[in-house]
Amino acid sequence: MPSWLTVQGDFSLARLKILPSAPRSALGQERGTELVVRVAAPPDKGRANEELVRFLSKLLDIPRGSVELVSGLKNRHKVVRLPADAAERLAAAGPG
Repeated sequence: MPSWLTVQGDFSLARLKILPSAPRSALGQERGTELVVRVAAPPDKGRANEELVRFLSKLLDIPRGSVELVSGLKNRHKVVRLPADAAERLAAAGPG
């Protein structure tokens, strides 16, 4: 399991560093204990958070309600709660 992902029973916590205003939303490389995620939305009025949730739900094929921002609502460093099986798919899609 990558260092940015912590499994806790039925769910997992993913530590992410968000880079807003990207040309398109995409997974990036691992930086320290975080996975970089580029989002195609500005960090204005929660738009980057909304795009992060939309991107992860589409990438992992889960409902948007299954992607929960636990911390970092107004910060680029975020912790996201995901179902354990979806987190495994994120780890497989990420850099490692």
